Amino acid sequence: NSKFKRTELSSTALYDGAIDKFELSPFAGFMASSGSGSSGPRKQTKSYPTHMSSFSAGVAPLTVQKTFILPRPVSAMQSTLTAKGITNKHILLALSNGQVFDLDMKQIHPRRPLTDATQAEKEEGLMKYNPYVVLSPLSALTRNFTVGWESGSGLDSMIASPVKLESSAMVFSYSSKSDGLTGWHIAAVMPSQGFDQLAPDFNYALLVLILLGLAVAVHVMRRIYKDKRLKTMWA
Repeated sequence: NSKFKRTELSSTALYDGAIDKFELSPFAGFMASSGSGSSGPRKQTKSYPTHMSSFSAGVAPLTVQKTFILPRPVSAMQSTLTAKGITNKHILLALSNGQVFDLDMKQIHPRRPLTDATQAEKEEGLMKYNPYVVLSPLSALTRNFTVGWESGSGLDSMIASPVKLESSAMVFSYSSKSDGLTGWHIAAVMPSQGFDQLAPDFNYALLVLILLGLAVAVHVMRRIYKDKRLKTMWA
């Protein structure tokens, strides 16, 4: 924003139908068309297509938009990419000072309420709207280092790539200036934590002992059952 001399980030979401009090849910369209849950006449609702194009006339989607203020200018932006797309989406920001930050999409979600969040909104992770985005030092992928800032090149390109683990993604940030690759950084991000990984301090020995104990218990109980059945047949 050149008028206020600040960096702004606009977040927009498109929805087919209504939201919040207008009953946005996977079953909203079916219940409205079939008249389920109501004893009166069926409501006449609009039919939303499964595919839409901005070049063709039709039912326009519902648009929700909010603007946020970033502490520094952004030189590159990318989103996380995982193998199956199950993990939460995070926004990756390369700032003008040569640092890369991992920003949770919930921080810049356009549905953040203007008043105190309701219980349903809290369950979605939506907080009360605050235009200022606070970038925590703990979310910096470059830690306390700056890449290419000393040479004045900075970071202007980012590539996100999935890996075999769904919880993780690789991020490669670099400078693509004409004088060559003057700075680069690669890091792994886990937007939803390591839900498909075991903790580093996982007790493997205890797990092996439990499995061996279960195997011995099954073997002993099988022998007891066979002996009891044999005695019952001879009785």
